[in-house]
Amino acid sequence: MAARRNEDNDLPKVKPNKENLRKASRIFRYLKPYRGKYILGLVFLGLTAATAIAFPMLLSRLINASGVSPVGGNTMDAVQNAKISTDELLNNINIFGIYMLLLFIAQAVFSFLG
Repeated sequence: MAARRNEDNDLPKVKPNKENLRKASRIFRYLKPYRGKYILGLVFLGLTAATAIAFPMLLSRLINASGVSPVGGNTMDAVQNAKISTDELLNNINIFGIYMLLLFIAQAVFSFLG
């Protein structure tokens, strides 16, 4: 069972001053020999986040590229009534499917390297 936090047991807030900042900056001395790896890790972490954000955008473009909108009805009826041909529809879906696959591969690589 989780313990409840009691406000009486909380540590007091420490105001930042020059001495406290100097003590906190000592951690960066340990990172100095690994500075390049640390920065590279942050870059790959950012790229991983960017690819995770790009997935819903690409998925919406995949849906929009189909050119069909089944409004409370059968999807096959919507495909037959679409303004584009079936070949174009399949080509659009294939292209965005490949883009999504490439996005997943990029995300996996960035996650591994980060």
